[in-house]
Amino acid sequence: MRKLVWSACMITVCMVGSSVVTGTFATPNVQPALSVLDEQRAMDEMTVSIVPVDSKLDVRPLVLSLAGVPGFADWREAGVEAVRNLNNRDGERNAVLWNVQAGGTSLGYLVTTPDGQAVYEFSHRPVPELPANVHAIPNGYLYGGPSLQLAYVQGEQGPQLFNLLTGEELPNGELLNRVPDTIPALEKGEVSAQVHPLPATVSGDDDAVYATGLYGKMKLGDQRTGVIPLQEFAKKQAVANPTQLVYDAIPDKLYVTLNLQQILDLTPTTTFLAVTDPFALSDEQRQPIYIHSDFPVAAVPVQKTPTAMP
Repeated sequence: MRKLVWSACMITVCMVGSSVVTGTFATPNVQPALSVLDEQRAMDEMTVSIVPVDSKLDVRPLVLSLAGVPGFADWREAGVEAVRNLNNRDGERNAVLWNVQAGGTSLGYLVTTPDGQAVYEFSHRPVPELPANVHAIPNGYLYGGPSLQLAYVQGEQGPQLFNLLTGEELPNGELLNRVPDTIPALEKGEVSAQVHPLPATVSGDDDAVYATGLYGKMKLGDQRTGVIPLQEFAKKQAVANPTQLVYDAIPDKLYVTLNLQQILDLTPTTTFLAVTDPFALSDEQRQPIYIHSDFPVAAVPVQKTPTAMP
């Protein structure tokens, strides 16, 4: 994602976003982010052994189920291997990252619940990683919310927090937990997904800034913004306006904002939404990430249009 004076895939804002963009926004001219834990605890983590992914977990049935999603037929014959455990801000495991591959070629990734029974998000995008010359503090990988995988690394001034999808340092502040405690297990067997396209955004970056501003106004008590929980939005039968997903990852400093492109009903009880980065600069970055509808984040309408969802 592109580097602006303010962080672009995260909106780091002065008021409500960084520039108010992203995928992610962060406030301008901030100091490098410290570990979500305090600095001493992060330093202590360096002496701890890395906790491996439970070898008993088998998520191959989940990959087979997702092969029924349009565009994911190549997952039907694919294998899957564990990449790493992901943790919350308290250092407790809250998700597992997996690499989907065939013939030695990666076909994308998925993030599951710790027990491997449900999927938080999946995509054809590459597995999120740090640059080869940067190393994470042991057990320092975090899952903060949809499309937000982070890592603590040891910087010159102490532990720093990085966004794996953008390679950007994050601003100081306490990371909020935007991951649901539980989500329903995904039914085994290939699904027949029903896809509902959403009204297209006219200008992704401008809409991202606008949506983040509306989200900020909602947080200040303005009831006229049209902001609703994502779970409620996912149940709508018709959507008239282009809509952005927005949530604050670090209060008043870091906002994540993404284009909502599709509603994907996998089963009567399981819905995902396709999101894209409004500031993507490459085809790789433009690939959608499919996120579960139960994330405690917001859907923000950004434009009045007569278009309705089929």
